[in-house]
Amino acid sequence: MSAADIDGFLRGALQRAPTITEAAAVRRLAFESQTILVASLRQLVEQKDDGQPRKIGAAERETRMADIKRSLGGIRIVDECEPSHNLLDRCCQIHETNSIKYIEPATCTSRSVEVQGGVKTKELAFEAGALVMRDKEDKTQVPTTTEMQLHYALLRRGIGFQFARLMTFEQHSIWTSYLFSALQRDPPPGYSRPSLHQLVSCDKAAFARLGSLVSSVRMKPDGTFPMGEALLELRNDPAIALHLSPLAKTGSQAPPPRPSPYPASQSAPFQAKSKGKGKKGKTPPMPAELRNKWHRTQNGEPLCFGFNTSKGCPSGVADGQRCSRGWHLCAEPKCLQPHSMLQHAKKAGA
Repeated sequence: MSAADIDGFLRGALQRAPTITEAAAVRRLAFESQTILVASLRQLVEQKDDGQPRKIGAAERETRMADIKRSLGGIRIVDECEPSHNLLDRCCQIHETNSIKYIEPATCTSRSVEVQGGVKTKELAFEAGALVMRDKEDKTQVPTTTEMQLHYALLRRGIGFQFARLMTFEQHSIWTSYLFSALQRDPPPGYSRPSLHQLVSCDKAAFARLGSLVSSVRMKPDGTFPMGEALLELRNDPAIALHLSPLAKTGSQAPPPRPSPYPASQSAPFQAKSKGKGKKGKTPPMPAELRNKWHRTQNGEPLCFGFNTSKGCPSGVADGQRCSRGWHLCAEPKCLQPHSMLQHAKKAGA
């Protein structure tokens, strides 16, 4: 824009000839605007495709953070609440590329962790057909194994999203409250509350869904944020809410017992051999006909030896019942049916 163009613009706007001070101020503004525009276009053209986010200038970062601190008067953005510069750069990268990318809570580092820093390493990479040495991507992570640690990580991400003008901090806080409210609901009997891993899975699924719902992450002319509005609408999505469902407790209930073929008044037989130890650790005296046969029930009650031998039981108790000597059950291994061992061959053949 030339000086004549600026003078013509001022004459039309002021309906008079501009003063020297007015013309100089507008010319300076036009010059700085053109300089910034050219620098932005050059940066886009010469930008390295290495996946690294563009670093926000110190002046711009301080100005934006000052605005956020004024708008969020109830939150002191210091210590654990202050997001790292790397987190702010990655949030702004989403706005610049106009493409949603999930930021995991574990990577939402604080400024205090960033200041302590780590060992910077180098890596080889191809850029513009040449092999160059560059700084390796910062992969510093913070623990999110407790509710408080996860809460602070999501709070820093919410500040970063407002810093990058992706959504308001209030919208992100409503979504965070929706996630943590699942931990406060009483689960049904036999079920446990959702875990923190389920909260992160729900958060990740929501942002994956946003990628197909939101075409542009930038603020609309009316001042609304499409990304923030779509995120709040996902609270009513059954596929997203499914990630917060209570899970059944493992081993909370024993499997139902198998039905017993014996009456309720009887005990199921215990498959014990005569060579094993009895209830008191000793093998009872066994008739010669019952060597290596079973002799006890599940409760340690004996089988009637006379019933299973040729001598017979003089009590006259029916098969499958108990006399004073023991149960009238077959002592043949893998049988224990309500008949004597002498009838085992006939019963098996039948």
